[in-house]
Amino acid sequence: MSREQTYKAIILKKSPFLEADEIITALTFEMGKVRFLAKSVKMAKSKLQNSLQSLFLCEVRVANSRSSKLQKIIGAEPQITFSEMRENLYAVKSAFSAAELVLKFLPDEQPHPGVFNLLKIFLNYLSQPGSLEDECEMGLLAFKIKFLDGIGLGIRYPEKADENNLYFENHSGGFVTSSHVGVKVGHGSLRYFLDLKSASFKDLPKALPEIKELTGVINQFLEYQLERELKAEKSLSDVV
Repeated sequence: MSREQTYKAIILKKSPFLEADEIITALTFEMGKVRFLAKSVKMAKSKLQNSLQSLFLCEVRVANSRSSKLQKIIGAEPQITFSEMRENLYAVKSAFSAAELVLKFLPDEQPHPGVFNLLKIFLNYLSQPGSLEDECEMGLLAFKIKFLDGIGLGIRYPEKADENNLYFENHSGGFVTSSHVGVKVGHGSLRYFLDLKSASFKDLPKALPEIKELTGVINQFLEYQLERELKAEKSLSDVV
């Protein structure tokens, strides 16, 4: 491995380390989820401080560190800051909820270029001027469905379904037509799921009548797969 490397990176999380350093967790195009060491980044004179903000897409230069197993960031140049998104609390909530999924689902240092591109497209979607709460919720739900597909946990569904006998069952992997333990759902939830699964972000519907029901079963499925609670969306709901 060469001494210096350059990554395209979306900053997911920053954690304090020692007095003035931070551990930067990023989703990189080249290596998937990676942790880097940012030395002295909390000092006022640090040139990296303004470049390594959460949910920035940056070009990051790193080098091996003698004092740490983590590669050290030696330079960072923001490529996209998603500035419009940062002025919209609903968009920020959706962005951090998506980042939590990436942090909790992806293993370290396994390339996922498809997930990187999906997150980038989603952050661009959230950066549309004047995005409404419903649009942000719709985008986040579509992100969850596409994210699950991207990591090999795509939700299953029947080709034909009886409107009166449709359920969502976690251990079966999605929608089923008969169940003793699943959650009964309306036929509209399957139809809207298929719409969101196939639509690009720019073509998402403006509103879905059963979005709450579909969001509920998708969130339960995510937590079932993780075997732990997703916190960002719930905690940020108290703010916006």
